[in-house]
Amino acid sequence: MTEKKWLEGDGSASKAIAVGRVYPKPSISVSPNHVVAEGENVSIHCRIEDRNEDRKNSQMEFSLVDKGKHATCARKKTETPGVTFSILNVNTANGGIYYCEYRPPEANQWSDVSDEIYINVTDPRLEKPSIILQGEPAVGKNVTVECQGPEQDLVFSLHNSRSLTAVRMVEADGNTAYFPFQMLRLEDAGTYTCRYHSKEKPFLWSGPSKPVDLILQDQTIIWAICGAAGLLLLVLLLLLLAFLFHRRRKRGSAAEKRTQPLSGEATNTIPEAGAGDPNGAGDPDGVSYAVLNHQPWKTTQGANPDTVPESCVYASVAKDRPRKGQ
Repeated sequence: MTEKKWLEGDGSASKAIAVGRVYPKPSISVSPNHVVAEGENVSIHCRIEDRNEDRKNSQMEFSLVDKGKHATCARKKTETPGVTFSILNVNTANGGIYYCEYRPPEANQWSDVSDEIYINVTDPRLEKPSIILQGEPAVGKNVTVECQGPEQDLVFSLHNSRSLTAVRMVEADGNTAYFPFQMLRLEDAGTYTCRYHSKEKPFLWSGPSKPVDLILQDQTIIWAICGAAGLLLLVLLLLLLAFLFHRRRKRGSAAEKRTQPLSGEATNTIPEAGAGDPNGAGDPDGVSYAVLNHQPWKTTQGANPDTVPESCVYASVAKDRPRKGQ
C-alpha cells in the first residue's frame, strides 16, 4: 500500500498528498449555461485533468458543494476521471455558488477545491429592463449603454452575445446603470442585453432586455474606399472627355472633306463650237455638248445659303440647223 500523508491547507481547502505527489484540484464547468430559467435542467461537470497512470483505474469520490449554504449537495464514486451532477427542474432555491472536490475512497481528507461557478435562476415574474445606446458608435469614439429597471437598488449585468461583459450597481436612489465604452474598438461591436437582480436576492435574475446592436465602422477603411471610388470616377471622367474630343475632331475632318471639290468633277463651262476639233469644223450636226458630273452634289449641312453654288442644267443647242416645217 502506498504510504500517504495528509496536510491541512490554508483553511479554504484540504490537500491530499501522496509521497512526493499532490492531488490537483479538479476542473469544473456548467452546461448549458450558468443562467437558467425556472423549470429547466442544468449540469455541473467535475473532472481530474492530469490523473496519474498508476491510478487510472482507481476509484475516486467526487463531492459537489453549495458554498452559500456550506452544504454538500451530492456525492458520486467513479473510476473515470470525472463525474456530472445534474440539477433537474431548477427553482429559485438552486441559485448559488458551487465548487467540487474529490478524494480516494480510503482517504479522510479532500483534495483542493475547484474554481467556483455561479448558477443564476431567471424569474419570469420579474419585469424586464430597458436598454438604450448613447453616443456615436464609431471606432475611437465613446458610447454609453444605459440599463433601466423598474425599481431602485438594483444590480445590473451587461452581456454581449450571452457572454457577461460587466456588472454595475445603480447609484443611490436610482434605477439606471451606466456602462461606458471608451475609445471603441472593432471588437466591441456586437449585440448587447442587460439583466438585473435585487441586492437581497443575488442569484434571482430578471429576463434579458431587448437587444441593442453596437455596429462599428472603421473610418480608415471608409476613407480608403472613398479615395478609391473618387480616383475611379476621375479616370472615367477623363476617358469621357477624351472620347468627346476625339469624336469632335473626327466630325470636323469629315465636314472639311465634304466642302472640298471632288476629284474628276467637270467644270461648268460650255465649250465653243468646234473646240477640241483640230479642223474647227465642230460636230457635223452642229450640236455642242457639255460633260455632266454624274456624282451627286454634296453640300455642307448648316452652310450659309448665300455661299452655296447654284445647280446648273445644260441642254444641247443646235446651230445653223433648220427647224422642221421651215
